[in-house]
Amino acid sequence: MNDLEILQFIREGGIPQERVFTYLYQTYHDWIRLAKMRHQLSEEEATDAYSDAILALQKQVKAGEFQGKSKLSTYLNSIFHRKCIDQIRRKQKKSTIPLSEMKEDMGDVVHNIEQQMIISELFAYVIRQIDHLGTVCRQVLLDKYYWGYEDMAEIALRAGIKNANTAGSIRYRGMQQLMRRLKNHPNPEFELNF
Repeated sequence: MNDLEILQFIREGGIPQERVFTYLYQTYHDWIRLAKMRHQLSEEEATDAYSDAILALQKQVKAGEFQGKSKLSTYLNSIFHRKCIDQIRRKQKKSTIPLSEMKEDMGDVVHNIEQQMIISELFAYVIRQIDHLGTVCRQVLLDKYYWGYEDMAEIALRAGIKNANTAGSIRYRGMQQLMRRLKNHPNPEFELNF
């Protein structure tokens, strides 16, 4: 199925829409496995995040919010990432202990929260910079460095590139562009350690 067919079937609803949901689930099922590793989610949490992402995609397509400026898979991927973050936040809320019951020194906790916030801010900054790259380049970089695909031939196939060598060249040029963009980070304490 191509993006135009998927969008048409989602807008139609009913059985065509169910076929699209089955297709998306089967095609991108490995995202759930990767989310479990990257975000330390359980199978149930990662599956819930993916289901939430599909429903959000459906809602946004029907509301006309998807503009088609990126591939549908890239758009779904960004929704899925946000839904994984939502799952992490829910998990953290469930495990919250009232301060009156805490017996540990709060210094370590505060430091860890600050570190997580810094990492989150830097991650968001990197993603924003990746979004300034071309669609194919963005897809290659995310597949390689975020989703963990090792085989450049598979990355080429996913991005619609003719071969692994071309995908490798796109990856290299994309990383060079990204590094130049990251060197202009507004926080002087941000150091590139790639």
